[in-house]
Amino acid sequence: MSNLVKRAIFGSLYVGLILAALLLREHLVYMIVFGLLAFLGTWEWSNLVSTHRLFPLRRIFDATAAVYLFWATHEIADKGIAYAAFLVPYAGYLLYILVRSIYSERQAMPTDLAKVIFGQIYVGGFLSIANIFYTDTDTSIILLTIFVSIWANDTGAYLAGSTLGRHKLFPSVSPKKSWEGFVGGLIAAVVATGLLLGWEQCYIGVIISIATSDSPLVHVAPPCYSQPLPRCGCSLHAV
Repeated sequence: MSNLVKRAIFGSLYVGLILAALLLREHLVYMIVFGLLAFLGTWEWSNLVSTHRLFPLRRIFDATAAVYLFWATHEIADKGIAYAAFLVPYAGYLLYILVRSIYSERQAMPTDLAKVIFGQIYVGGFLSIANIFYTDTDTSIILLTIFVSIWANDTGAYLAGSTLGRHKLFPSVSPKKSWEGFVGGLIAAVVATGLLLGWEQCYIGVIISIATSDSPLVHVAPPCYSQPLPRCGCSLHAV
């Protein structure tokens, strides 16, 4: 099976799940789909940065904590700040990983702790922002546009880069990415945003494309991390 076919299959599955979660307005479907994204995204992050190789249960616990963060922020966004107490268990988790790191191998302690915390912010934190848009019917279209534009950006970047790519975008981070692919993704994201929100709002597509690309303008990683960053959404490129 070619890489293009695999991308088409998994891309269609991803888009179908996201559309179902956002358009059906079914609370349970939304929580399952985005909770799964939070779990798988944190799990993949742990694989990429090689944390907890000797303690796989810690990897499960960290991924579950990201899901809990997503659920807790959803309750706060939906029911009000009075439900902020739901964040107390997550604060306990943060305290736990700090204590856990103290009893880890001393040489690996600061880097492992940084990787875990960054993964929580990078996956669970950013996915939790979706709750702000989802709980308000007036802004839910913005959330839908973000995910569709990310998918369009990735698809456009892949098609343009694989056919026209000549000039490397950022070789030290993503050696296969090209400037031609970046421009192709940018155009696709702008078109998708314009169709969904109106052409006067198409600048949002530019922001989304830059924010979700392996661009040197936005590519930030903790100093302990020397591998290419995945994009949020468990490499479903969400996020």
